[in-house]
Order: sequence, then structure tokens, then C-alpha cells
Amino acid sequence: MSLGPSHCQTVINQEQRRYIMEAFHSADEGRKGFLNRDDLKVAIASLFGYKPSKYEVNELMFSANMDKCPGLSLERFIAIASAKLVAQDLDDEIRQMFLAFDLECRGFITVENAKKIFFTVAPFVGKDIVEKVFMEIDSDKDERISFRDFEFMMKYSVEGTSL
Repeated sequence: MSLGPSHCQTVINQEQRRYIMEAFHSADEGRKGFLNRDDLKVAIASLFGYKPSKYEVNELMFSANMDKCPGLSLERFIAIASAKLVAQDLDDEIRQMFLAFDLECRGFITVENAKKIFFTVAPFVGKDIVEKVFMEIDSDKDERISFRDFEFMMKYSVEGTSL
């Protein structure tokens, strides 16, 4: 059985495609229609939030030479960025949120941490609700929410609890 080219294509939605195209166009200094090395660094930084290594830039620019283009074309950039976007760790957002709640960087969240965060970002949520949700999430009842508890809460609904 032969796998056609459509099997190898990376699937992104229209919003992601538009976001990638915006990064390309905003990084394309002088509206050349391609990204040079410096433009590519800016585009990757705006899309993924990090400065690419010299090695990564070299690899990506090498792929541009396959198109006989003086830089990275829009089509090639979309293909590369799409694959990278799809490959991103989906749990990274959950880890980042957990770190934001872990105010003392201890590897767990206390009920006081949760109250402080909710008071800042959602002051309409009462302390009693935060405490109730906290107790529901704290699976081992040690008065701490571990990353595992937090991840479970983010991925699955907590039954019987509503805000």
C-alpha cells in the first residue's frame, strides 16, 4: 500500500495558517517575498517565543536552497512552521499555568496560592468556591495540589464542582 503525499502533510487550521503567514510577512523586511537569516530568526521568535540556534537557522536555510530561492519562501515557511506547531508539546501550556500558580516554586500549589491567583485574575470567584475546588482537586488530601493533580484537573472536568 502506497502512502500518498496527503498522508505526510501537516494539518493545521485556518487560524494557525493565518498566524504563520502574519509572522512571515511581519518578519519579511523590505517585502522581498522570502525570509533571510535575520528575518527567519524574528519570525521564529514571534511564532514560538524563542530565538533559534545558529544550527536551526542553518538547517532551515539549507532547506530554502532546495527551492532555488535566495531565502525561505512563504510556502516553505508555512510547511516548516506548521510541522513545528503540530509537534509542539500540548502539555506545555498546562505546565506554564502550574508554574504561574506555584508562587513559591515549591512544586505544588497551596490553597493560599490558589486564592491569591483567583483574587488577581477572577476576583468574582469567592474564596469558598476556590477552597471547594481545591479540595476536589487535591486527590491525596495532603493540602497541596501536585502537578499531576493540576494536569488532571486541566484535562478532565471535576465532577460535582461548578463555578
